[in-house]
Amino acid sequence: MKNILLIITIILCSFYSGFAQQATTVYTPYGTAVSATHYTVTPPVFKQDELNAFIIALNEVYGVTGEFPDTIGGPSRTYNCHGYAWHMVNISGTVINTPVWINDPYPYIDDCSYAEAYFINNLNNLDLQSVPDSAKVLYYSGEHSAVLIDKYNDEYISKWGPGFLVRHPLTSTPYNVNTSGYGYFVPAYRIVFNANGGAFSTSTLGSNTVTYRGTPKNNGNGGSVSAPPDTTLSFSGHTFLGWAKTSNGTPSIYNVFWVDEDDHNYTLYAIWAPVSINGADQLCSGTGQYTLQNPPSGTIYWTSSNTSLLTVTSSGNPATATRQGSSTGSVTLSARTGSVSGTVVATKTVTVCALPPPPPVINGADQLCSGTGQYTLQNPPVGTIYWTSSNTSLLTVTSSGNPTTATRQGSSTGSVTLSARTGSVSGTVVATKTVTVCALPSPPVISGSSLLCYGSSTTFSATNWQSGYYWDKSNSLLNISNSSSSSTSISVAGSSSQGAVTLSVKNSSGTTLATYNAWVGAPTVYIYPNFTNDTYDFTATPAANTGVNVYSWGASPGSISGNGTSAIYYPNGITGWHDIWVTSYNNCGSCTSYSGFSYDGRGGSTFVISPNPASTEVEISIYDNSEESRSAGGGRYTVTILDSNDTVVFQRTYSGKQFTVPVSSLSNGTYIVEISNGKVTNTQQLVIKR
Repeated sequence: MKNILLIITIILCSFYSGFAQQATTVYTPYGTAVSATHYTVTPPVFKQDELNAFIIALNEVYGVTGEFPDTIGGPSRTYNCHGYAWHMVNISGTVINTPVWINDPYPYIDDCSYAEAYFINNLNNLDLQSVPDSAKVLYYSGEHSAVLIDKYNDEYISKWGPGFLVRHPLTSTPYNVNTSGYGYFVPAYRIVFNANGGAFSTSTLGSNTVTYRGTPKNNGNGGSVSAPPDTTLSFSGHTFLGWAKTSNGTPSIYNVFWVDEDDHNYTLYAIWAPVSINGADQLCSGTGQYTLQNPPSGTIYWTSSNTSLLTVTSSGNPATATRQGSSTGSVTLSARTGSVSGTVVATKTVTVCALPPPPPVINGADQLCSGTGQYTLQNPPVGTIYWTSSNTSLLTVTSSGNPTTATRQGSSTGSVTLSARTGSVSGTVVATKTVTVCALPSPPVISGSSLLCYGSSTTFSATNWQSGYYWDKSNSLLNISNSSSSSTSISVAGSSSQGAVTLSVKNSSGTTLATYNAWVGAPTVYIYPNFTNDTYDFTATPAANTGVNVYSWGASPGSISGNGTSAIYYPNGITGWHDIWVTSYNNCGSCTSYSGFSYDGRGGSTFVISPNPASTEVEISIYDNSEESRSAGGGRYTVTILDSNDTVVFQRTYSGKQFTVPVSSLSNGTYIVEISNGKVTNTQQLVIKR
């Protein structure tokens, strides 16, 4: 049979020349140009004897093999096997194009218009289950093409040179003699991936488009494409969202189907979203939040170009930037991938502006329970500051100025809003403060010893003590160890200290809330005479809080009979000056006080100086029942004070029998006081002590 097929081949080959021809160009499904020839032929194509010989040879072939001969198209030089299989017939097996003669079918393969779905060189293993009908079959080495029309019945159609269009089994052709194998080709899908502003980068690719070709999957029923294979896609400053069939389409993951010629060859465009940092352009104080829009996958890291102005959280999205210090300037915030030193995907310039001025704030006590409190507007605006109280029945406030004084009113309690304003008392409020008007505190009560002696300390305490209270004293006779505590130790300042002192508790405004009177040192006693007819009574009156417990009377030249604070003096007919004295005792010591009077045999006269010792002024009382005094002076008395050198340091005339003499100008020391009514002159000692 091989010899007969060889005869057919020789016959076919003898018909290749001698006819008019015209060069033309056809195109693969993917647009590659293919050189072709169009032959202009005038029938008959064959001489009759040649045609008879071809038919006889063909019948002999099928007669030997027992297979059917089937010529389904007459001889023609206008097209050949390649022109028919690759150009004229579509994937459904339908003739759609004009006849051409093609010598080289490989452009259809090289541009991936068709892909080899199956190859076989051992017919014993032939299995076409995965090969669709209408596949193109290339006879390798034999350089023949056919179209598969029925894989289950081994039926193919091919054009035998300028001869017949024949329906035949795979191996029953004149071209099987030198065939090394059979390739089955089907339309290949081709997807062009367009980076759409981005770029592909691999070791073999580096452009803005990538063509992805292959054989149909699932017997031509399609497959899915989520990204171009074997390449890396990137676009600086952008995040990939997906693919679309238009450059500005909605991104998606595309299912790609190859059912007909129209849907397995198209372009997908990368859809990008710009990566940017959203947040304030300026940050003057505090913190600000910055968000990376359209971030790439993975952790986002952040850096600041100047951390002395602006710091930023190192990772996460969004990030928090914090203003630092008081300087100003520009800072670049960078969003990165990989690490804080990784790839920068977006930046934003942030202006760190000057710190805003601090807001006005009212400073002062949060509570006011009694008295007054001072309130100051810190960071005030320019101009006069006016003040108002939301409840003047609880708290009033001076209407203007800074600071202002708030005064507690009544006894009710509650909250009051103090408002600082500009313009007027009804002007713009620039700051407020809530003040709690609390219950009036109970006044403190002081307890302690009323007599204080040198060499020992005494504890004094005060009840109802409040914050801001403190101890005070009326003079320098005492030392206070801790003035701000409700219980304090108090001691006498010096060994010769003597006199009255007042301890007090005051609040922070200096208002005296409680007092306590005490005596320091040995007692002071004042002697007061009482002259009636010839009776001369004397009374000893101690200063307050002296704690005198014993009195001892004495007199000269007469005699005296004393009982405690009272005594009766007897002149015994002796004329002239008579001295009276009493010594008083307390737990700190003793002190002797003196008095006296002038006696003329019929009556006496004297005067009393109180206090004595004195510091600023003394009160002088005249006691007189003498005949000379009754007949002289008209109730006018001249007071003369002499120092230790008998120098007159004070002299003044007074009316009446009781008057006050100033002594604040006298230095500490002992003086003689003379009182005269013009006929009778009495003298006593005066001690000035401060």
